[in-house]
This record gives sequence, structure tokens and C-alpha cells, in this order.
Amino acid sequence: MDFTGRRRLSRRDFLKLAGATAVAVPTVVGLNLLYNSRGDLPGRDDPGEIAQIPHSGAPGNQPILVVQNDTGESPFGAYLGEILLAEGILSFTLEKLSELDFGSLSERDVVILSSGTLNQEQADKFSRYVFNGGGLIVMSPEPALLSVLGLKDEQMNADQNYVVTDSDHPLTLGIDSASMQFHGTAKNFLLDSAEAIAWFCDKSGNVKYFPAVSLNQYGEGWACAWMYDLADSVVLTRQGNPAWANQERDGFDSIRASDMFYGWIDLDRIETPQADEQQRLLVNAIHFLSQKKRPLPRVWYFPNRSKSMFIATSDAHQNPGWAMERVIEHVEKFGGFISIYSLPPFYTVPYRAAQKVRWWLEDLSLMDEAYFPSLARVADWRARGHEFGIHPLIEDGFVESWEISWERFTGIGYGPVSPTTRVHRILWDGWMESAKLQAGYGFRMNFDYYHVGNGFRKENGDWVYGHFTGSGLPMKFVDENGRIINLYQQLTQLADDHLLNLHWGGSVKLPADEAVQVSKSMLDRSLNGGYAAISAIFHTDPFSAGEVWANEEARWMDGTLKYAMDNNVPIWSGEMWLDFVEARHDSSIENITWIPGENRLSFMLTVPAYRTGTMSILLPLEHSSARLSGVEINGKTVAFVEHSVGAQRYAWFDVLMGENAITAYYRE
Repeated sequence: MDFTGRRRLSRRDFLKLAGATAVAVPTVVGLNLLYNSRGDLPGRDDPGEIAQIPHSGAPGNQPILVVQNDTGESPFGAYLGEILLAEGILSFTLEKLSELDFGSLSERDVVILSSGTLNQEQADKFSRYVFNGGGLIVMSPEPALLSVLGLKDEQMNADQNYVVTDSDHPLTLGIDSASMQFHGTAKNFLLDSAEAIAWFCDKSGNVKYFPAVSLNQYGEGWACAWMYDLADSVVLTRQGNPAWANQERDGFDSIRASDMFYGWIDLDRIETPQADEQQRLLVNAIHFLSQKKRPLPRVWYFPNRSKSMFIATSDAHQNPGWAMERVIEHVEKFGGFISIYSLPPFYTVPYRAAQKVRWWLEDLSLMDEAYFPSLARVADWRARGHEFGIHPLIEDGFVESWEISWERFTGIGYGPVSPTTRVHRILWDGWMESAKLQAGYGFRMNFDYYHVGNGFRKENGDWVYGHFTGSGLPMKFVDENGRIINLYQQLTQLADDHLLNLHWGGSVKLPADEAVQVSKSMLDRSLNGGYAAISAIFHTDPFSAGEVWANEEARWMDGTLKYAMDNNVPIWSGEMWLDFVEARHDSSIENITWIPGENRLSFMLTVPAYRTGTMSILLPLEHSSARLSGVEINGKTVAFVEHSVGAQRYAWFDVLMGENAITAYYRE
């Protein structure tokens, strides 16, 4: 529909309008409008029903087994599964230690054991598995496993906060060489027969004598130890310090998720996605331990073989429809799509009904365009591929405010409510209460972790930019009991109300050209191996506040979006990104078979239906002394290109939705 022009009133429209003036019709129509303008309230699930254990029921004999030590103090052992899924490793199952059939260990190429106590019988069985050729990765190891791990002499736990990789070790290729933060407790052992992959260190990278990650050959197999709990560290790095929940800490009024990171994240390390780098080190270890078994496939992070993603969003605060249209047009100019999160109009039920009549008259060209976007305009945006979602106003308590905002949004006719969101003023409740609430209402991606305020300024006055959650990858939240919440955390790294000097202020107050350089720097780091989805917010408000503010916002938008487009970075809405992320997460690998005599790998990859982009897969380019020579999907040869991620060289190729029977041939 063309919203800039006016169409003539047709005879049919005239008759419709004339009929609307009859006595009975307005009564019926008016009552119907009043009834339908009340809106609805969201159905809310019990958070316990939406929590899940990843791949606990994955079919087939998978080469990787993740063992959740359910005797341990940490509740986050199952989150190792989410870490593997985020890294594209699908060929695993997850079992609890208390239910583990130790006789099945010999069928696994790699076993990953979460932290927790072991009795001597269990330790002996894991040791025997390694001695006979298995690959074992242990988090925060118990003394009973020291001999198989090649460690000795547990020392008093020290206050460790950083790790640094051994840059000369082949398993650390591609991993950031600077010191990286971790969170949680560490165990200090000395090396015996093991070699160090990473060391505990101070902030400057000075080694403190104790290995952080080690590797040891034991019998016919290999064992890798992480002296801290990677699952704990990733959760705490991504979600913040639970002890600081509901505390105002950064001097930026009201309580936000970022308050839990004030003093939690080293501002000198914020450019690096530290949690992601440590996850990639785990994948390097998995590939090494499986090198004598079978090649392990991996699903690529992003669509279209891209090395980054750009997620465009806009918060709209009672802005006119034409201002939202301007934001959308700027994104469309660069082939992109955007999410508009709209604060619902503060209308009473009768006023909503009257507004719908006005929109109808506007559609008939009998009234000028209303202030708020009409239902026809919103439908047009959605038809063009954009997301129009809810931006809830939190004023009367989180539960009550969500219900009021939902009722207003659907009552005016803007429903259905889309599955991604950002809360007005990015207010946050508890450590994970907001995440549970949103997941209970059916939201599946959240943009409330948001880079804004004085918490991102060093003592010397310098501002920093990067990944304050330590991650540029979307991953699901987990609650304090270790239950996976069906809601993805997607960090908002670039915020105009942080970078620019807008009509309501701003933190850094950069000119638009300098803010564009920040955007470029963030994208460059992803394109050069720090793979990340970069999310930005382009507020609608500057476009309705006057041309001075609109021009400054537009300059930042255009410079940022053009750089993304020029570097083949897809510009997507939150809803499009969620659709792809869920399909990738829920893909499955079955019947993975390696025939050593023929150097042939085969497996079935099933990809759920999704709407946009092409999913890609990675296969190790070399395995033992053989090199990949060809790949077939459903009997047809497909081309591949070479790509390196960390220490692993891969063949990179696209796969189809549905079932992909993949066969890979290796030659000596």
C-alpha cells in the first residue's frame, strides 16, 4: 500500500461509508469494536515447564557424551550441552552421572564430565576408558582422577581471575593470546606428566605457576583437564553476578541487567568475546581427542557463510508512523530488515475503538494520517519482512506491567505479539526473574542486555566498547537451579543513546562519524575471527524530534549499515535471527559412522524448516593422515571451500532444510 499518496473514494467505499451512518450498523459495529479493543492477556507457562536439558534424548550412538555430575555443587553441568550447541557441535548426548551406564563409554569418542565429586569406583572406570583409547575432558577435576590427568599435588585454592593460553601449543591456534577473565573457583595442581594448554595468570598475563587447562596421554587415550568449571564461568560471565541482582550499582538510574556487570567485567578485556574464546578452546580440545576416532561435523554460526551478523532494532516511544517508516527506509536502503519495538499507545478501550474507526477512514482517504501507525501500515511493514513487536512499559511491577502492555498492544490491533522483545528503559528483575517471565509469556529472544551508561567508562575517562557478557553469540538463559530457559540472550552492543548526543542526551556524545568508526571496529573484530552477532539499536525518537537529531541518527545508521552491507554481513531483524538460531540449535545429527578402511564418514543431518538464509556445515579438512577429497549430499556431489576456525581447518559447504544424507570421502 502506498502511504504517501491518496486514492479516490470508489463507489463501493462510498456505499460502505454511507451504510456506516445507519442507526443499527454503528451500534453493532461499535459494540464489536469495543469488545475487540479490550485486548487479551498473555497465557503464562510455569517456568519449570519451559526448562529443559539439551539433547538428553538425542537419537543414535553419538560420538560425544556429556556427563552431568549430579552429585556436584554446581547446578550448571547441563549447560555444557548448550555450549556445544552454540559452537555447532550437535553429535552428543547428555546423561546424568547417577544414571550412567559405564559399559557404554567404550562406544564414545569423547566424554565430557562436569564438575562434582567421584567415588573411587567411578574414577577407576573413567580412567580405564581413557587407558583403552578414549578421550576424556574433565571440569574442575577431583583428586581421584589426577593420575589419568597427569597432575599432582593439589594446592590451596587461590583467588584466580584470568587465564592465558600457551601460544606455542597447537591446540591454542586461533584463540586470543591475551589474558582472559573467568568466573568461579579454581583448583591449583602442578603438572606431572601433563602439558599445559593454558595457565592461570594475572591481568597482565604473568603466569602463576599453575595450569588452567592441561592435556595428558594416558595409555592409548588422552585426558584434558580444566582446572575451573567452564560451564559455571560461561554462565556467570554471560548473565552477571547473581549476588548483585536488584542492586543499583553503575549510577545509571534504575536497575538494569548491566548493573550486575559493574566491576564484574574487566573493561580492558571487553573488546574480546572472552566466554566465546574459551568455548572455542574446548572445541579445539574435542577435535584433538577425536582425531583417531572419526571426523566431527560442526554447524556454522551464521547464515550464508557470513563471518558476522548485524541485528537491527529500534525502540519507538509513542512515535508517529511516518517516523518509524523513515527508520525502516534507511535499513531497506542497504538491503536489511529491522525490529521495531513499539511502546503501546496509552489508550482506553473506547479510545482504541475510535482510533480503529479513524484508521478505517484514513484508509478511505477521508482523514489525514493518524499519529500512531495504522493497522494497514503495520501489516505492510511485516509484509516487507520487518518485525513490529512490543516494547513493554514497566512501571507497576513486572508482571502487572507486562499484562497491561500486552493488553494495550493487542487491544489496539497490533497483535499477534512477536517472539522477540526489549523492555522500555531495559529494566531487569532479579538474576533471572525477567528471563523466566518473558519465556513464560512465549518470548524466545531478549535484547535487554544493553551497552549503555557510565559502567563502560574507565577511571581515566576512556570509554570502551565490546561484549560485556563476554559473548557475541546468542545462547539460552539458565536459572539458578541449572534449568535451561527457552529464551535466548542476545547482547545489544551498539546503542545510539550511549554513543550519540541525542535530544534527550547520551553517554559518550560522539559525532555520528566517530560513532560509525566504533561500529566498524566491532564488525571488523568479528570478521577477523572474533565471530559475533552485532546488535544495534536505532531509536525512532530522533526522527520525530527534528531534522538536526534525525540527520545525526541517519548518518550513524547509514555509515554502519553500509559497512555491514559492503562486507557481506546480513542485516536482519531480531525475529529473522531468532528463526535461524532456533533452526540451527534444533538441528540434529544421527547415525554418524566412520569406516576406517575406506576413510569414509556418513551421517544424517536434519535441519528444521526456517524462513531465511542458508545454513552451512564444517567438516575437518584432515583426519589422521587423510585429507577430505569429496562430499555428497543425498547422493549428489557438492563443492566446498576451505575455512579455518581456531586450530581446526575445515571444509565449508551449504546444507538443505530437511534431511541431508551426507557422505564425506578422505584420501591418504
